[in-house]
Amino acid sequence: MEKVILLHGILLHDYNMSSLAKYLKNNGYEVLNICYPSRRCPIKDLTQIVKSKILADFQSDQKINLVGFSMGGLIWRSILAEMQPKNLGRLVMIATPNQGSEVADALHLNPFIRFLFGPAISDLRTTAADQIPSINNPQLEFGIIAGNIPTSPLFSRYFTEENDGKVSVESSHHLGEKDHIVLPFDHTFAPFNKKVQQQTLHFLKNGNFQH
Repeated sequence: MEKVILLHGILLHDYNMSSLAKYLKNNGYEVLNICYPSRRCPIKDLTQIVKSKILADFQSDQKINLVGFSMGGLIWRSILAEMQPKNLGRLVMIATPNQGSEVADALHLNPFIRFLFGPAISDLRTTAADQIPSINNPQLEFGIIAGNIPTSPLFSRYFTEENDGKVSVESSHHLGEKDHIVLPFDHTFAPFNKKVQQQTLHFLKNGNFQH
């Protein structure tokens, strides 16, 4: 049986990935849903924390697939820039700000936002995007799911193009992506979205999305 390791985003908890975890488990995968202290450290340090939790999995004979929601995708990027495990399957990034978030650009200096989200909020700026390492594995098949239906008008003023309320569709792209799809969802609840779950499963099984 193949395994899928899930990573939530900033300010969130493994609970936010629980619906997706259950869906993947019901479809034949062993699932590891990791919780990490997303508010405590910058992405560089969070990468090492997560890496220590999954090192044994990357050294096993079991095929390991990866899913990252929002900042979780950036942490997978950072880990895969350092490691090329032989048992690696596929990666899906959901609503990941691969080229940064316009919201982080606007709010990262706000004292309340910095208190709420922690130091990693600065790593999510568009001007900091090139500081997150790119995946160092040309053989890895990875797909990206972006959203385009923001449900809250709170952050709309920070965007001039399609977005999910936190990340623009354009910013979700990353060099080397095998496939990319845009679905109607809001950023916050993306992992609970049935279409997101179905497309994640389809990519893990087939290496492409169902367009």
